[in-house]
Amino acid sequence: MLKYLFFLVSFCLVACSNFKPSIPGDVLVPEKMVEILVDVHKADAYITQKIVADFQSYQKLQKNNAFYNSLYVKYKTNQANFDKSLSFYVQHPDLFKEIYQKVIAKLNEELEKEKKTK
Repeated sequence: MLKYLFFLVSFCLVACSNFKPSIPGDVLVPEKMVEILVDVHKADAYITQKIVADFQSYQKLQKNNAFYNSLYVKYKTNQANFDKSLSFYVQHPDLFKEIYQKVIAKLNEELEKEKKTK
């Protein structure tokens, strides 16, 4: 009986702890995801501005995915690895929330720096 009680208490402690899943080796680490997502959002903003300014330029950008492909090269990854990593983090909301809090902080920091230079 004591074994069962010990097992139950151990299980409850593990279940109630701040358990963070281990990140598989083929998933981008959170720090790298933050950097990539910051650049993805900046690329999205640029492309969105192109829609307003010149729809034909936007169509060309959209067709060849030049911005996104250059990000994959910059961070030594590819679309499949990025998509797999993004899927992993979406399935682990606590990790994803931490990543996006850092993304938002970095974007706000860059925005403040840009405002000061104007």
